[in-house]
Amino acid sequence: MIRKLMKIGFGILISMLIFLPVFSQNQACPININYNSGYLTHWQAYTGNNAAGNVSTGNINLQQSIAIYDSTQNTPNGTIGAKSFPEYNLGSVNGIQVLTNQGADPFGGFLTIPTINGYSYNYSILLGSTSITHGNANGGGGGYVRGVSYKINVPTTPATQPYTMTYAYAMVLENGAHNSINQPMARAILSTSTGVIECASPQYYLPTKNDANPRG
Repeated sequence: MIRKLMKIGFGILISMLIFLPVFSQNQACPININYNSGYLTHWQAYTGNNAAGNVSTGNINLQQSIAIYDSTQNTPNGTIGAKSFPEYNLGSVNGIQVLTNQGADPFGGFLTIPTINGYSYNYSILLGSTSITHGNANGGGGGYVRGVSYKINVPTTPATQPYTMTYAYAMVLENGAHNSINQPMARAILSTSTGVIECASPQYYLPTKNDANPRG
């Protein structure tokens, strides 16, 4: 059977991601795609800080200071059995974590493990933290990035039986007194062996009036 390799990459400041694959009877649901094991097993993750600038790697601009957690290795250096990873060089602060208990977002008030279109989820993932503040002299002054990705072998099926994946997310981005292009960005990348599927790879900046002082 011919298979297409799809890679979904996420680099989001603060967000919760939920996945619900829809598949026909001859397709298998990817293991732990919706964090239902309560761990990050089978996901790849990274945390970092781009204060020293970005370097381009494939379809994602990665920061020069980065910690990568491989999906094939056990915790603490890999994601197998891991529930969380700290912010880069901030060991006491979670930058990536699986949420298994219901709660309310402290800013938006929405449920951290939502019910969407009548479907009740039991898990979600949180990227980012509230410990990163402007002007913090202890290494928490900004420039932090986090991301997770999952590779899926998608079987070839007739057009009448498409392989569909839905991802739900919520974003809470702090206004850092910068123009939109310099604000935190949330981005989801869907790519195949032939390249990125642009129409399924949204990206969002925090919208501003774009009238900030360039040195602000």
